[in-house]
Amino acid sequence: MVVNMDTALRWSELRFSPFGCVPKKGVDPEVEARLIHDLSWPDSTSTNACSIQEELPDLIFVPVRLLAQRIEDLAASDPGKPIKMLKGDVKWAFRNIPVAARLAAHFSGTCTGNEAVIDLALPFGWTGSPAHYSTFGEAISFMVSRESPNSLDPRNLDKEPFFAYVWVDDHILLEIDRDQRLAHAEAALKLSMMAALGPNAINDKKFSTWSSQLEALGLTWDTETRVVSMPADKIDKALARISKVLSTKRICKHQLEKLLGSLRHVGLCCRASRAFIQRLHYTWKKASKFVKINLNASVCEDLYWIQAILKRGGMNRVSTSIIAGTIDIDVNLFMDASNSGLCVLYPAAREYIRVHFDTEEISAISITTDETNSVFSINVREALSAVFATIVWGPRWSRIARTRGVPVHARCWIDNTSAVSWIKRHFSSNSYGQELMRVLSCNSSPFPENLQHQLTELQWRSLADTTRKVYLGTWRQWCSFCARTGVPCLLPEHELALQGMRRLSAPRRERTPVSFAMLKAIFHATKWSSTQHRVICGAAVLGFFFCLRGAEYLSSSSKRHRYCLQVGDVSVVDDRGKTTTTFQCATTVTICLRGSKTDQTGKTTTRSLQKSGRAPICPVFAALLLLRNAELLKLSTNMPICSTARNRMVTAECMTTILRKAAVVCDVDPSLVSTHSLRVGGATALHAAGVNTDTIRMHGRWSSDAYQVYLRQGDAASLQLSQRMTAESVRST
Repeated sequence: MVVNMDTALRWSELRFSPFGCVPKKGVDPEVEARLIHDLSWPDSTSTNACSIQEELPDLIFVPVRLLAQRIEDLAASDPGKPIKMLKGDVKWAFRNIPVAARLAAHFSGTCTGNEAVIDLALPFGWTGSPAHYSTFGEAISFMVSRESPNSLDPRNLDKEPFFAYVWVDDHILLEIDRDQRLAHAEAALKLSMMAALGPNAINDKKFSTWSSQLEALGLTWDTETRVVSMPADKIDKALARISKVLSTKRICKHQLEKLLGSLRHVGLCCRASRAFIQRLHYTWKKASKFVKINLNASVCEDLYWIQAILKRGGMNRVSTSIIAGTIDIDVNLFMDASNSGLCVLYPAAREYIRVHFDTEEISAISITTDETNSVFSINVREALSAVFATIVWGPRWSRIARTRGVPVHARCWIDNTSAVSWIKRHFSSNSYGQELMRVLSCNSSPFPENLQHQLTELQWRSLADTTRKVYLGTWRQWCSFCARTGVPCLLPEHELALQGMRRLSAPRRERTPVSFAMLKAIFHATKWSSTQHRVICGAAVLGFFFCLRGAEYLSSSSKRHRYCLQVGDVSVVDDRGKTTTTFQCATTVTICLRGSKTDQTGKTTTRSLQKSGRAPICPVFAALLLLRNAELLKLSTNMPICSTARNRMVTAECMTTILRKAAVVCDVDPSLVSTHSLRVGGATALHAAGVNTDTIRMHGRWSSDAYQVYLRQGDAASLQLSQRMTAESVRST
């Protein structure tokens, strides 16, 4: 709306901002440009600065990897059939959304002359325009996803819904080229645009044709070969911005924003580059808008690495299976770390890595104050295992990848969620973890073969080879000296390691299993008027019969795991399968285990047990005891079932104390008893009862025969062995 300036000045609600122009892609700015409203001026009192972000609609950007996932799904469901892609665009996207008068008052400006312009639609330049428009964009996508060839043409028997993807105002379709499916999908998109925004919403100039090669969302997609590339002009633009930043001593926050904008596709096509972008992003977050800063040496080094990746073609023809995360697993590595060292197993090659930490490293572990942010925390040590694996076996995988033309995908099995997250995202807030991710990224970067040869040559002439020669010379001198003086050339622990990697530390003390007598002692000592006593008794019996790990039902140091047994995970039923709360009617208790420390995939498992016949040492009785306690405390279904109050549960330390008191009553060494003794006791009781090994392993959720180290042989069983050994010979005579 254009009004006279004298009239506009009478409206006190109007907020004036300057107009400006920005170039459109592929169009000469002197011929046509995009008009924007500079609502960010002035900095502190502008319309954008005064906009309340919490009151704006949620702007949800759907991950681009869903397009790669769609391509992989179509290739798997209809192998050999062509996959086509179409890009659609809304004409004057923001201009199609009118705004309320009280909001339009903030979108005022002046032109040359005595006139004022008031924008009555969503303006380009307002921070809230993309969020408001996204509601309509998602509505269009929703309508497309409800349609199918059959809904548009009842004679067509194809009822599979269309796939619709939207990024603000860019709409993308991905379909198999069969029958009339492509034409129907395009018609559904155009009809949805008109239904949501009117008949003038379709931008025919930017509606592409169905093709197997298309540039969309700033990337070049090839659905025939199923690869994604970063366009050459965008690579050149990113390289130019990197060079400008590296050549400038002081840069502003706006320059960093533009650089990060150019690198947004780098992290998608080349996951390895994410480790080098994180410090740049962290620097941008700390930078002030009005103060120029100096980039430190580490950030500059990261930019040099990104520059090398871009120049060497690391962004060309990246498989959609890598972006979608559906690439087949070629190598499985099993690794673990402790306070004394780390190890990595490579079962397919029958090889392993074993490293003992030296004195300096052990000292760094012992003085740790903050385990998460420590330079040598457990997270760092776990990630170090993966780094060592890529350094040792990486050259072998690289040769295999060059031979078959497909990258080798190695999966690391680590029982540490933080380390898994670091490796998966190539990101860490820990300074040493960041360095490890950089090393890991260098080993996994998709460099071309000629660069691989150059890297091999550099490695061959590196300091490592020189150091090896010096070490071998020193080692020969040492062996000669030992031979003359009679001093052993190997330390005892080194000799043991070379003889077969035998254990160097003292063997651990085996835990004494909890017996039936110890459980009865706990029951008789229970004060039933005390909530804590009731819960401890029920938890001990339940842990014994289900061979539970401590983390699955107890807290430790005021912390509990996400998969800790909850009220909703335990149910007691009668012989008809109906839930009951009385012990007389109850027959079976079922628990749902939502994970464990050894569960890498988060699969849910259930275990059921019937009455033991020796109440109150009975799993059904224990479950009813805990469920009634939860009812008295009014616990919700997602709260721990071993709770003694709404915000407190039984700890592993408390359970250990109770078990050791019961051990004293039963003349058992209390120092050999802990919460793990319940799991050991359950396995031992099953073994003594003659239960077969497969049933014991499945019941206790052991993934291998490792449970056998928990079994303890009773004295009575030992005394009967001689009789069993001679029984067969007596029968034969």
